[in-house]
Amino acid sequence: MIIKQLQIKNFKSYGNNLQQIDLNPNKGELVLVMGRNGSGKSSISDAIDFCLYSQVKGKKKKRVISKTLPNRLNKNLFTKIIFDVDQKEYIVERSMNPNGVKLYEGGVPYNKKG
Repeated sequence: MIIKQLQIKNFKSYGNNLQQIDLNPNKGELVLVMGRNGSGKSSISDAIDFCLYSQVKGKKKKRVISKTLPNRLNKNLFTKIIFDVDQKEYIVERSMNPNGVKLYEGGVPYNKKG
């Protein structure tokens, strides 16, 4: 799986404006996220975990309570990941208030069970 793009809105310290991170690694390249303490590096990792798995692991490997993830002022948390698997594009959107998850395979809603 190669993540191409991450979008975050109202996730932890990220505000009400949609933040977009474009990752365009070539095959075999590694992506490094770096910055000062408190700049949101861990929040990016947590947003990926939340979007894909609907849960976030804390510092002591315990599950973080979901109600602590939305920005305390704006609520309405939204995450979106666009990634490729075997040359096919997938999109996962997960939100809170309203709760929901959407999956697209090749731009078409994925409605298969399981």
